[in-house]
Amino acid sequence: MLRVALKIRCISVRNHVLEGIPPDQQLETMEGDQIFLCDYDGILHGNYNFKTYTRVAKFFDLVIFNMVQKEYDLVDSLVSGAARVVVDPGMKDSVLQKVLDISPETVFPYGSQERVEQFRAYGGTAFLSTRQINGPFSICYNAGVAISSEKYVDIENFPEDLLRFI
Repeated sequence: MLRVALKIRCISVRNHVLEGIPPDQQLETMEGDQIFLCDYDGILHGNYNFKTYTRVAKFFDLVIFNMVQKEYDLVDSLVSGAARVVVDPGMKDSVLQKVLDISPETVFPYGSQERVEQFRAYGGTAFLSTRQINGPFSICYNAGVAISSEKYVDIENFPEDLLRFI
């Protein structure tokens, strides 16, 4: 089971290259036990960096923002080491139900209230947002201004160009 911290460091992968690691550090020497990984290739092109997930997961509990659209991509992300995966809010309802059956820890972008309520109706309780959220939830990964609350995990250094996907 993934332990919840109040802050989580964000790194990215683009064109199979990790970004956001300080130049004087290597992945294995970074502090903390969790990483929030933004997969640009997955988000923008549907090309997921499963090998990179496996590499990072050797050192950290991994939350992946890759906007998977199919249940088999979720399974591949989990098998590659993800503890939680942020899915595409536009996925079909039938797929969303299957995804939550596979992993109740699935994370959903907090955008359209209608889609959020559908996610909740299927049993989803974990969100990614840029603001405080309404209604029941177990955890919210926050990419906005810091929120001091036990259910919010502030993401440090979330890429501004990915905020539009939340």
